[in-house]
Parts: sequence; C-alpha cells; structure tokens
Amino acid sequence: MAILIRNAYVFAPKELGATDVLMVGEKILAVGPNLSVSLPGLSVIDASGFLLVPGFVDPHVHVLGGGGVGGPITRAPAITAGELIRAGITTVVGVLGADVMTRKLPDLLAKVRELNALGLSAWMYTSSFRYPPVTLSQSVADDVALVSEVLGAKLAMGDANGSFPSTEAVLGLLSQIRQAAVTVKKQGLLHVQRGSRSADIFAPRTAHEPSFSLRAPALMPCKSQIVTSTSLRTAPAIWGTRPQP
Repeated sequence: MAILIRNAYVFAPKELGATDVLMVGEKILAVGPNLSVSLPGLSVIDASGFLLVPGFVDPHVHVLGGGGVGGPITRAPAITAGELIRAGITTVVGVLGADVMTRKLPDLLAKVRELNALGLSAWMYTSSFRYPPVTLSQSVADDVALVSEVLGAKLAMGDANGSFPSTEAVLGLLSQIRQAAVTVKKQGLLHVQRGSRSADIFAPRTAHEPSFSLRAPALMPCKSQIVTSTSLRTAPAIWGTRPQP
C-alpha cells in the first residue's frame, strides 16, 4: 500500500518545514516538497496544518493501569493501543506499579504482546516497586535471558511505596541483569523509579553527564546499567497545531 502525505509540517526529527512524505508498505521512500508520484492504489492525504513526527517512545507506562494505593476507586484502567497511537506514541515499555497484589507480571506480558500484535513496539521490565523482586520465572536473570520482551528490571528507590533495599541488594540485582544481558546480548537495564527521598540516594554525575548514579562508591562500576526516567505523555492536540514562526 502506497500513501502520499502532502504539506505536513515535518520533524524527522530535524525540522523540515511543510513538505511531502511518501510511504510504501512500512517504509518511507521519499521526503521532499511537491513530490510527483504515480503508483497503483496510491492514497493521498492532505496534512496541511498538521505536524508529522517520528513516533514517540514512552519508557514508563502502566499498560495494565496504574494507581490503586488509595483504594479501589483510584485504580486506572488498562491503556489501549488506540490511546497510545492518538498521542503519537509508537513504542512503550510496560511496568508494574505499587499494586502487585491485583496486577501480575503474566498479565503485563500478555498486554505487551497484545500491543505488539496490534502494530506497536512494546517491551516490559520484570519486577515492580518492591524488593525482593517479583518475577515471571525463577529469577530476574531468567526473565531477562528467556523472555524476549523483558529489557531488565524495575525498582523503586526513595519512594514510600518501595522497599528501601540495601546497596548490596541493588548490586546483586544489577549483577543478575548484567549476567543475563551478556549471555543473550541484550543491553540489560535496571529501571529505577525515584521517589520523594531520591535526593538522599542519587546525585548528579557531572555537568556533562546529567544522568544519575548511586552515591555508594561500590555501585559506580555498574552505573551504566542504571536508568531513571519518567513518563513522556504527549497531548493529542499537538497534531492540529502549526508551529508559529
């Protein structure tokens, strides 16, 4: 199927301004103004006044629904593929939250596979807020090594709903992730959700390295395996907004 999008304001991600984009199948074949195209079955979309950008990556999504720590009425529903697409999000990493009593990792894995089957790129972290970790198999290492959708593990630190693990415990978790990642040639990540007391645990590395590492010196050799991030929601209204000169 061939689609020609005309007059969209394109970020690729470099700002290209108003231009045309030709897609055939799942590939972008041409980008440029006033493209001349003659293909069988060509669909033409006039995107004047709209933005066209690469799909956004949301690295922390409660795809099963978040909340619940304030009682049943605070539970959020599971997200749908349509909600993600309307927000311009094409890649998600699913996580569990503080409620691991009524939301389980097998459900998270099934949801991630559902989103993949619907055309999104979906991944997940094993475990949740708490330590010791909850897992799909016998260990974090097995989850990372044996489940293709698992990128690493999640852990909350400095958060009232977390478990405040010791330095040695975090080192052990990192060791499991690293061993499994090296074995199957994954990057292997420890995804840390930072709470209100995270300033006691994390410190900026340098002015040129704005990410964070644990204060404990023993953790420094493993700092490249630690990532911290928050959700990157994008309002659907952006699609109908032309940048002002």
